[in-house]
Amino acid sequence: MQPTDHKWITAKTYVSFGDAQKFGVQEEVNLAKQIAIGTIKKHLPMNQAVLSKIVAAGKQSKAIPEDFKGYL
Repeated sequence: MQPTDHKWITAKTYVSFGDAQKFGVQEEVNLAKQIAIGTIKKHLPMNQAVLSKIVAAGKQSKAIPEDFKGYL
């Protein structure tokens, strides 16, 4: 990804598909709590074209577990 892909990206970077994780209900509750207290900060939404590029790359990635690809 390039800095022009999103305001938050400041240098050439990569999506780490190998770090993908499944979230259950408790993890989702914990995530919402961390957002609410400011530990995790939300950023501007990703442009749909860039998001589509990430999804396409994820579907081709050998790093992401096969059973995760259905979420893409």
